[in-house]
Amino acid sequence: GALALLGDAGKGVLAVVVADLLGVDGAWRLIPGGAAVLGHLHSAFLGLRGGGGLATTLGVTLAVLPLSTLVGAVPGFLALAKTHNTGWSAGLGLAVAMVLALVFDYSLGTVLGVLLLGAVIMVRANALDWAAVRRRGTHESTQPPET
Repeated sequence: GALALLGDAGKGVLAVVVADLLGVDGAWRLIPGGAAVLGHLHSAFLGLRGGGGLATTLGVTLAVLPLSTLVGAVPGFLALAKTHNTGWSAGLGLAVAMVLALVFDYSLGTVLGVLLLGAVIMVRANALDWAAVRRRGTHESTQPPET
């Protein structure tokens, strides 16, 4: 739940903060952030299997685009509460954050790098979801609610 979200997002923030402390600046900070996401997706501690990477990506985004990410997270979390669909909710939050990042005049390289990282994670999440649908033969949203 919330503790896993904080821990996973914290990994992304930590990777960027360490890069900052080492003198890495601008869009280059996305390289250690992306490595943290990749390490989350394919953990050496879990036989190269891991989580979906959304929370770690949120942490990286929060560290490099703080104001736009905080504001963009609001509609993302509201959509998640309403739809329970992490992929689409994350996409909404990312879209709002990216527009705000341009309005707040963050560097274009950083904005494009975060957009690429977020897009890769969302495409991967949707591909895994649809692979599960094909194995089951149905999609959860087409099933009647359990009573």
